[in-house]
Parts: sequence; structure tokens; C-alpha cells
Amino acid sequence: MERIKPTDLENAELKRAVRGYDIVETHKLLQKAAQEIATLNYEIRQLKTENEKLNPLQEQASTLSDVIVMAQKAAEEKLAKAQRECDKMISAARREADHVIAEAHQACQDVEKQHTSRLNDLKWQIERTSVEKDKITAIYKGFLEDQLNSIENTARKYMTLAVVESTYLETGSDSDMDSDDEETEISFASEYTSTTTSYDTAVEA
Repeated sequence: MERIKPTDLENAELKRAVRGYDIVETHKLLQKAAQEIATLNYEIRQLKTENEKLNPLQEQASTLSDVIVMAQKAAEEKLAKAQRECDKMISAARREADHVIAEAHQACQDVEKQHTSRLNDLKWQIERTSVEKDKITAIYKGFLEDQLNSIENTARKYMTLAVVESTYLETGSDSDMDSDDEETEISFASEYTSTTTSYDTAVEA
């Protein structure tokens, strides 16, 4: 169906009929409609022209939109990959930290055990030294007591000899006195040697 043109309305020849519309008014209306159609056609052409000008921009906008979508998708993928890598690094760092802490804890326990063992050894050595000291002190004390007793006995013997000597001097028996002195000195030397040997044997034990 052919579209109506403005000229079709302007040049239209309507048949006259009895009691029909007023011819002048009808032509005015047709002219007005023709002008309106002409205006609309002009605007349509203008819109088509502008649309043709906008088509490249629309294509560019569509391309940019696609590029933006692709960029967003790539950015999301990179972000997700970076997040996964970050999670892996954090997990590895945590495992390494746990391993280092465990090793340090074990090392501390080993050092503590060594120090405890060393401390126990030192305590045992101190107790042993104390026992040895008490033992040596007791032996030395016994030796000194024996020596004091020996000295006291020897002093008593010399006192006895002195008394005997004075008695012999009074009676004139010098030869008997010399014999008793030699026997007393030999007895004292024998007792001193025996006591010294006993002390040395006790200390060595």
C-alpha cells in the first residue's frame, strides 16, 4: 500500500455531494494535514540521519561494552587466582610457622632435659662429695684422737720413766735405767708407725 504524500492531500479532488462538507474548510483541513505530514516526514528523515550518525557510536558502545565485560571477567578471574595464591601462601606460611614453633618447643624441651640431667648430676656429686667429706672428717678425727691418745700414753710413759729414773738415780742403778729408756723409745716408735699406717689405709679406702 502506497503511503499518502502531502501533495496528495493538497491536490486531492473530492467529489461533491448534496449536503456534504464545506469545500473551503475541507481544503484547509487537507492543507493543514499535508503540512503536518510534511513536517513529520522531515522529522523522520532527520531522525534517520541522526540514527545513521549514531550507528557507529552505538557499535563502538557495544564494542566497548563487550570489552568492559571481558575486562571485568578477566579482572575477576585474576582476582580469584590471586586470592587462591594468597590463600596458598598463607597456608604454607602457617605450616612453616607451626613447624618452626614445634622445633623450637622440642629444642627447649631437649635443653631443659639436659639441664635437668646436669643439675641432677651436680646434686649427686655434691651429695657424694659431702659423704666423702664426712667420711674423711671422721677418719681424720679418729686419727687425731688416736694420736692424742698415743701422745697422752707416751707422756704418761715418759712421766713414769722420769719417776723411775729419779728413783734409780737415788738408788744408783744407772745401767737398768738406760735399758728401760731404749725399750720405751722403741715401743713409742712402733706405736706411731702403726697408727700412721692405719690412717693412710683408711684414707685410701
